[in-house]
Amino acid sequence: MSNSYVVAFDVSKKKHDAVLTSSGEVLQEQTIANRPKDIAQFVNKLTKEHQFTPENVVFCMEYTGIYCNHLLAELGKLGFPICMINASEIKLSLGVRRGKDDKVDARRIAEYAHRFSDRLRTHQPVRPVIQELKDLISDRELAVKAKKQINQKLNEKTAFMDPKKAASQRQLHEPMLTGIQTTLKRIEQQIKQLVKSDPKLKRLVQLITSIPGIGFITAINIIVRTNEFENFDDPKKFACYAGVAPFKHQSGSSLNRRDRVSHQACKPMKTLLHLCAIAAVKAKGDLQDYYHRKLEEKGNKMLVLNAVRNNLISRIFAVVRNNTMYDRNYQYNLQKT
Repeated sequence: MSNSYVVAFDVSKKKHDAVLTSSGEVLQEQTIANRPKDIAQFVNKLTKEHQFTPENVVFCMEYTGIYCNHLLAELGKLGFPICMINASEIKLSLGVRRGKDDKVDARRIAEYAHRFSDRLRTHQPVRPVIQELKDLISDRELAVKAKKQINQKLNEKTAFMDPKKAASQRQLHEPMLTGIQTTLKRIEQQIKQLVKSDPKLKRLVQLITSIPGIGFITAINIIVRTNEFENFDDPKKFACYAGVAPFKHQSGSSLNRRDRVSHQACKPMKTLLHLCAIAAVKAKGDLQDYYHRKLEEKGNKMLVLNAVRNNLISRIFAVVRNNTMYDRNYQYNLQKT
């Protein structure tokens, strides 16, 4: 992607620090409020002054969740190309830097966009139903986390208490836990209603959940995080995103470690895939046979489970690509590897 102008934003909750550059030279800097009206005024003003067109300008920003929503909506109305850049990628690509503030960050985003223009990928907006599912998944993760934290604290406290006091503590927190559980049920019911109302979503869920070990919530997470498989066309890329793809750690004769996964990953997705792998090896089938055979050979449970996670991802992409339900009687090469 090659453009005459780059408009970079350092996005935050209340404001955006914007910088306009051309050929790496800073032409203008401005701070604007994170409100649709202010964003629209700023972009329209720049468009008139510099005669922006979708061919000569690109708008870049780091992804910061919902804080980007107003900006994405206003830029989307005007049809300008938008690039969402990973913060870690910018940090690692620009070498050793000292100091940090919002204006400096905006300049660094612009610098990255100029230097690596060939790497930029235009942001593809998701369908409204996928955005709604994304919000529901986020709410569900929050509720699950809250429930887990409360239970952990209760278990820690009551383990060292008098049984009567421990029972009193649990009774005190019971309404809170019941409320969270009720919220989880309502969220999951809304998710099911959305899937039921959308033929494309319904078909994708049917395909993915036809694979042994893959449940409804995992299927929804995969659909949302891949943008209905529009953002990922290769199972290996998704495995890397989910943090289950092994990488070599070798250098000369002094460093020779076994392959390992990276910590840079989507942790919620990795957790769900791990639970699916455990469910898959507990059920009778080729994956269970593969797991026990490899466990005897290698003796490393997590290593073999990770191989199962990767195999599940390959199967998910296969059934979606072929638009065919999983065949439980198909003979996989797993029996020979």
